[in-house]
Amino acid sequence: MKIITFGRHTNNEIVINDPKVSRIHLQIIQDDNNNFTLVDLNSVNGTFVNGQRVTGEVALNPNDTVRIGNTAIVWQDYFLQQADTPVNPVETPVKLSKASAYLSGTPANPADKPKLYRKTWFIAAAIIVALLLIGGGAAFYFVDKANNERIEAEAKRKAEEAHALADEKRQEAELRKVEKTAIDARIAAEEAAKKAAQTQSKKDKEKARELQANYESKQKEVAAKATELSNANQKVKNLENDKKNLESQNENLQRSVKEQEEAQELLKKEALEKEQRAQQEAKNAKKSVDLTAEFSEKLLEFSEKDCKKVCTSLAFQNPTGKDYKKTLLQHFNKADNTGKGKILKAVTAETNAAKNKAKELEKTFDAKIKSVSDPQKKSFKQRFDDADNEGKQSIIDEIATIQTQHDTIKQKK
Repeated sequence: MKIITFGRHTNNEIVINDPKVSRIHLQIIQDDNNNFTLVDLNSVNGTFVNGQRVTGEVALNPNDTVRIGNTAIVWQDYFLQQADTPVNPVETPVKLSKASAYLSGTPANPADKPKLYRKTWFIAAAIIVALLLIGGGAAFYFVDKANNERIEAEAKRKAEEAHALADEKRQEAELRKVEKTAIDARIAAEEAAKKAAQTQSKKDKEKARELQANYESKQKEVAAKATELSNANQKVKNLENDKKNLESQNENLQRSVKEQEEAQELLKKEALEKEQRAQQEAKNAKKSVDLTAEFSEKLLEFSEKDCKKVCTSLAFQNPTGKDYKKTLLQHFNKADNTGKGKILKAVTAETNAAKNKAKELEKTFDAKIKSVSDPQKKSFKQRFDDADNEGKQSIIDEIATIQTQHDTIKQKK
């Protein structure tokens, strides 16, 4: 964002020497999306965009023309050349008049560094830290994503092992079929043994031994298959446990990802709030500088009596009853922008009242001086021009007294 002020006062970024231009006439604001807004700051003679007078805020297009007083502003030259480079309003240098330096105690030498700049750098550092936090959260999110892909690959491998286990179950079915065959062979061997025992036939006995041997062989084969089946069952149990563990890890991972997303959203929200606070503080700081400059200029022209009137109207305490200008200055420096505006309004009102009073006294003086002799007119005129309002009133009273004396003498004659 970039903000540029235009006006006759030297406190503006762009100073325009035109008597019809107000001291602080207008602002033009460029936001981060290169949109432009013109703000008329309650100028006396107004601001004209494309020939039409505008008040308050109005959007600007790059081809719009702006005129204040008798001066056409080529405002695009101050923005469009740097459209690709965002400008922070805090980084815009602020010119301080001699009156501002007198009020705030800040040296007018540009080599000095005001406190306002240090505060600006602190705000900029806070914004940078917030952006770094957002970047760290994003990096952590992508690391968790990589871990999730690794766990999914492990689950795929476990699934392949489960497929192999299914093959082992098919082998178990075949083992049961072999076991049934062995049982049938044993039954046949027992029946043959019975027949051999009954007939005492040598041939039958040999056949019985052969069947017995065949049975024992089948028994060994069944035992081996049973061992393999037991191992396969154990593997199935292990795979089921692994599956449960993977499901639990997947749930934990999803919960962790959700927490990270929420944390990232919170970081973004905090960063946005900090940026908004920084922008508001920058605006408040600039407004304080503007108020200080205008107050300083008026205070330099203020007499001690004028300061006393303002302090009395604002109920400012002054135990010593002296140096009311210092008292008014102390209250202004301690006040926030609202308080500064209130004090400045009172000073402006007193200034306007003094000017109006001076005009009335001048009219009265012009009416009274006509009755004075020519030699005295020049003396009275010079004294009247050099006097303040109270002095002017005294001179008018003196002329009235002389006039009364002259009238009395005429009546006696």
